[in-house]
Amino acid sequence: MGSPPPKVSVVIPCFNLGHYLDEAVDSVLNQTFQDLEIVIVNDGSTDPATNIKLAGYDKPRTRVIQTQNQGLAAARNVAIAHSRGDYILPLDADDRLAPTFLEKTVPVLNLHLDIGIVYSEVEWFGAKSGKWDLPPYKFPDILLNNVIVATALFRRSDWELVGGYSTEFRSRWEDYDFWLSLIERGRIPHRVSEVLFYYRQRPGSMIAVAQKTDDVDLYDLLFRRHQELYLRNIKHLFGRLIALDDEASQRRHEALQLQVFVPRDGGYSEAHSLRQTLRAGIWENIDIALPEPWRGRLRIDPANLAGEIEIRDLCVGRGEIGVLPKSQPGLVKVRGTALLTEAEGNKLSVVAWGSDPQIYLPEFTADGPLRLSMKIRASPYDTETAASVSFLARLWEKMHPAASIDSEDAVCLQVFLPDGHIYSEEHSVKVEVERDIWRIIRMELPAGWHGVLRLDPANARCSVEIDWLRLEAGGQTFWDLASQADSVRVEGTAMALSPRRPLQIVAWGDDPQIYLPVGGFVPRDQESMLTIRLRVTHCGTELAMQAESLTLLKRQGWRGISAKLRALGVAIATAFRR
Repeated sequence: MGSPPPKVSVVIPCFNLGHYLDEAVDSVLNQTFQDLEIVIVNDGSTDPATNIKLAGYDKPRTRVIQTQNQGLAAARNVAIAHSRGDYILPLDADDRLAPTFLEKTVPVLNLHLDIGIVYSEVEWFGAKSGKWDLPPYKFPDILLNNVIVATALFRRSDWELVGGYSTEFRSRWEDYDFWLSLIERGRIPHRVSEVLFYYRQRPGSMIAVAQKTDDVDLYDLLFRRHQELYLRNIKHLFGRLIALDDEASQRRHEALQLQVFVPRDGGYSEAHSLRQTLRAGIWENIDIALPEPWRGRLRIDPANLAGEIEIRDLCVGRGEIGVLPKSQPGLVKVRGTALLTEAEGNKLSVVAWGSDPQIYLPEFTADGPLRLSMKIRASPYDTETAASVSFLARLWEKMHPAASIDSEDAVCLQVFLPDGHIYSEEHSVKVEVERDIWRIIRMELPAGWHGVLRLDPANARCSVEIDWLRLEAGGQTFWDLASQADSVRVEGTAMALSPRRPLQIVAWGDDPQIYLPVGGFVPRDQESMLTIRLRVTHCGTELAMQAESLTLLKRQGWRGISAKLRALGVAIATAFRR
């Protein structure tokens, strides 16, 4: 009787890469999760050293399959067909895994049936180093740009369902096509927010030698294979193309740049500054060697265009040791054409309405070599938006000096059971929700309550979409958002964009509230199950400001907010005098 099949099969196609193979295989064998096997396919290698190595390859839990050269997609299919695991992980012969890759990814597929692709953040090694800052998965943006690496965990049953990797993609984009096939069938991608995969860059790597002219043919092939998926989202795709064209024309004559000024004799000059080019809307890793010595406040001009600027992991240090204290709201100064909207720990967020935003770090004396490091994302505005933000940002500062600012961390969804007309933490259920992916959440509610159920979909500034929401008891559905949407109320620091399904909400603060009149539908003596399918995504400053302003007008009218407007008028006049 044979041994039971492993949980995970790691499949490694190899074409003339025997020199790197041990490193890839050892990274799999060193996993903290050990219920695995390795299947290597020698895809018709022509390199004698590779063939000799694979002919006698002897590693634990590893098998080698010999084939004629068929290309990457076919080689992966052969490896999977010869494997036995429930879960499949493709790995190229020259790449490697972090020891906890499977430990962090396998439980996601175990616990979430709606998730079908699990991948991680990526770091380059070899000819290129540093983190590969791929944007998070977002649909339908993935129809234009693949952000999921080939080394991602998926179910064997899904590979069988879609017919495996398409061999029409012989050398590139076979993984892109495969992910779209899974997404078409409702499988949700999930990224683990940790570097668990290392991608080698060689002068002869497929990505390094690929020609952009080939992409047109590959997109044409993708479209023909997923025509319905593309046509259903054609409006979004054309919108993205128009936006990209507008963005390109706005930036044609001016590159987005960060500039760092080192203080000299109590002042700042171009001669004592350092520049680095940025890409709009993309997280960039900055690491700058600072000249020495200097004393005073280091000045950072985070961009030379109006826009929204986010800074994370800000550090001035020697090596990995930070020597500058973590920024505090009272120590970091923002000047020029900018307003500080967040200063917590080593995180900053700034709204810049002009081309000269300035951030001044705390006083410091540098008597040795130091480096400035940070992650920064600058998202430029167009001219009209910049003019509006110049006015609105000051209003925002006066109206919401302590509002919660959006971050990329997980948020919490909380359900409050009514105790008469009172809602308390004691009678609530809380669950963590990750951003940017559709999640199905099931919450068991105890018996004995009656009234209006309160749902706080998040505890931070964000946008929320609720596709469906239902309350069930005893195997029967008593309340469903699809038929009862008109009775739902949105209050607190939130505004409903759409009262119908899907329910779309903008939360400009950390206390959005949704009230569901469900109590009269569920018998008091029965336990019930609340099921929600929702997605929490980023909410920009402009949208948050507009949502709050419109909600104030709707709830209070012009007369109700006249006192606030008078106070804001005084604040604006004071700002102009300054």
